[in-house]
Amino acid sequence: MSDAAAQVAAAIETHGVPKWVTVVPMSVRRQVAAETKRQLLATARVSEGWSRQSDGRLVFGRLDARETLRQWATQ
Repeated sequence: MSDAAAQVAAAIETHGVPKWVTVVPMSVRRQVAAETKRQLLATARVSEGWSRQSDGRLVFGRLDARETLRQWATQ
């Protein structure tokens, strides 16, 4: 594994998705093949404060809190 890929892997493991991009410079991220990043991100945990929707998209905030707010708004 190249130094850039190792740095990306460590950041993903430490910070999760999507926060890892805030600690790895774009110049380093560009050195890592898209397929390598895809494999690393496939099993990555979601960063604190973020949630993964059923369609796989990431949203900031807890989904259950958002749903509760929607229910309150419709009552």
